[in-house]
Amino acid sequence: MKLWNVKETKHVEGCTHYVIHTFATLKEAVEFYRTDKQHNSLPQRMFDIYHGSSQVPETLKEIFESVAPIAIHCDTQEKAIKLLEALTQLGYSWCNGAPFSTYDGWEDYEENTCYLNSCVYDNLEDIDEDICTIIEFDDVIFE
Repeated sequence: MKLWNVKETKHVEGCTHYVIHTFATLKEAVEFYRTDKQHNSLPQRMFDIYHGSSQVPETLKEIFESVAPIAIHCDTQEKAIKLLEALTQLGYSWCNGAPFSTYDGWEDYEENTCYLNSCVYDNLEDIDEDICTIIEFDDVIFE
């Protein structure tokens, strides 16, 4: 079954947090979006409805501009450093505003380290693949 997702973006204490609400039909997703009073005050760009089977972006810039949650898996520290350097060149930093050069997070999860397009990192084993698309570092197009 194909699902529809509503991605809610919240900015709390300098970090971006995402909450995914999943619905069986687009009608249910749109109804949730329209009637949830708490979210009606948010700007349109802060709330997005997308289809769970949408095409996955391929370039690093597209991945980090995407509203869908995406993680890039780096199985070596060298790949992690290359990724974070490329993201720095695109103007990204950790969700708390710190530059990526201050910490790469590799020591926490080593070969299971993933970097999400919400500018955080996580353990590959803890990421729910029904919600978040995981892309291998070697499949990312660096432009």
